[in-house]
Amino acid sequence: MKTVRLEIHPVYHKTDDRIKCHVFICMLAYYVMWHMKQLLQPLFEIDGKGAGRKYTFDYIMETLKCIRKNTVEF
Repeated sequence: MKTVRLEIHPVYHKTDDRIKCHVFICMLAYYVMWHMKQLLQPLFEIDGKGAGRKYTFDYIMETLKCIRKNTVEF
């Protein structure tokens, strides 16, 4: 899973198709991140600026990672 910080590094895949798929997934992750930031911009503006902010993109991503779906059977 990609992190918030998209970093460039060498890609060692064996076929051209795998390289294309990897680049596609990276660009898709970047687009989803950009789109989320656009939608969350009003929340960030309301929250203020500086170290006292509660909502940051990193904080929201960490909060979303905690969501789980469990099936409980009795």
